[in-house]
Amino acid sequence: TTKHSNTNQNFFHFGSIDRKGIIQTLIDAGLWKGIPLASGQTLTVKTNYDSNKQCGVIYEVHDEGDITAEMENGTKGKEYLFINYGTNGSAIANGAYGDIDKPILPSEYLNFPFGDIVPSGHEVDLLCVLTCNHGRDASTSYGLPYTKLIRGREVLFDPDRLGTFTGGGQSLWGFNTREVAKESPLRLLPEPVTFKAGEELTIQQQNDSGAEIALDLLLLGVILKVRRLEA
Repeated sequence: TTKHSNTNQNFFHFGSIDRKGIIQTLIDAGLWKGIPLASGQTLTVKTNYDSNKQCGVIYEVHDEGDITAEMENGTKGKEYLFINYGTNGSAIANGAYGDIDKPILPSEYLNFPFGDIVPSGHEVDLLCVLTCNHGRDASTSYGLPYTKLIRGREVLFDPDRLGTFTGGGQSLWGFNTREVAKESPLRLLPEPVTFKAGEELTIQQQNDSGAEIALDLLLLGVILKVRRLEA
């Protein structure tokens, strides 16, 4: 929707600079196994905004029975990897940190970490955070210098408790960083951070834009691997 367009999460083109996208980064790291479609299942792919956009799908064809819905990332699989997206459920005052606490994906997916805990019978690995530190043009840019990930009383990855630097086109997560594009592919965590049932992760974004940020305006993603545990 247009209310999230100020935080474009697609890579912008910078001349001849070659950067891997999210899927290729996950494939190279051995994390993305594709989406198994068993015989009779369908996959629907949609693009937003422009009817002129095109989308391609790379796929393999297997013998019937070799691919099942119970495989990883399948509709009945016990493990799956996805990008969860959240937004700010309340306005964020200038100079303050505000919670990214409102999930925006369909109810089939976990709400965690956006305003909810890891549900019973599940375990979740946090693999990466997707932030964007600029808008689509000069009039829609925001000052978003720090992103906090808080687990219990600990601010992850920063003993100074400011959070990770994500502003000025130089996000430490490396994603969509305009000023250091050649040196900034998507950076996955060296080791996953695992959250067990009942645990929570609070994500806060600092607003240093000079004005209040309206509710439902920001967009932040987290790459998660979910495991359904045996009873």
